[in-house]
Amino acid sequence: MVSLSVMISYAAQFALNSYPPVIPDIMNEFGLSYSEAGLLMSLLSIMGIFLAVPAGILVIRWGLKRVGGLGLVVSTIGSGITFLGPSFIWIEIGRTIIGVGNVLILITSDCRNLFPIYTIFALSDGASSCYYT
Repeated sequence: MVSLSVMISYAAQFALNSYPPVIPDIMNEFGLSYSEAGLLMSLLSIMGIFLAVPAGILVIRWGLKRVGGLGLVVSTIGSGITFLGPSFIWIEIGRTIIGVGNVLILITSDCRNLFPIYTIFALSDGASSCYYT
């Protein structure tokens, strides 16, 4: 269960960090300005600003595992929309959905809440995503 939590957390980080290396290609493909390209990167963080508290309330009502699973599904859907997006607006929609899923994942990925005994291991192996919240 600990490894599943860490893998899901790393998948969320991958969705966040997979965009910067391809920024020039996306700018050329869709004719974007630097501000539009930066918006695509910022959409994930903007979702975190607005949805962190509601996600915490969901955790209280539904529990860590359900909210984390929901976040994984939502993030996967957003990744698919981003990957298949034929235009800039679809990529924006996909990145926004990924942001919603990432908030749900990262709010539940604190291993101290799930497995208090593993906190030392999570910190010692550098799994910062496991110790994110």
